[in-house]
Amino acid sequence: MDMTRERKLIITVVSVTISLIVIFPLDGYKYTYGWYGELELQIYIDDTVLTLGLDNSFNATYVLKNIGKTTVRVLPFSVNFSPHAYYPNGSAVRFNGSIGGAAIFTDHDLIEIHPGKKIQYCYQFSFLRWDFSTLGNYSVDGVYFSHRSNRDSITLPIWEGRLTSSSADLRIEAP
Repeated sequence: MDMTRERKLIITVVSVTISLIVIFPLDGYKYTYGWYGELELQIYIDDTVLTLGLDNSFNATYVLKNIGKTTVRVLPFSVNFSPHAYYPNGSAVRFNGSIGGAAIFTDHDLIEIHPGKKIQYCYQFSFLRWDFSTLGNYSVDGVYFSHRSNRDSITLPIWEGRLTSSSADLRIEAP
């Protein structure tokens, strides 16, 4: 009698599980990935030697690559990124302006990066906003950060962390 009762319980559990899989095949799956992964951040600049001048600028392309084995969800670069420039002595180059404001994100704003894939963000370093007024060598890098905010309406798992890019060298010369 115990064997029959145990068998009925197993059959019931299996039936309910199969029913749930048939009714909700993908809903649960999207919550099982996205939060864990290995990412790297690289920087590439279009010009490494520039002449001094207020109307000058250069572009830096930041590449966020998934070097892991699982798909990762991240927040957009637009507000979750901070570019940096440094003098040869390591002190920060003064910036006159604002990078961006706070944003409220939803699941629709998330970007999925599959293993081996990458996303890019191009940032323009303008001499009007950055104080590249001293001749010589500089280095530039950037920091990408991703974390939930109390304001966000994100329900899906996301990668949370902070990455500093590689650095790129730049030289400012006399006109």
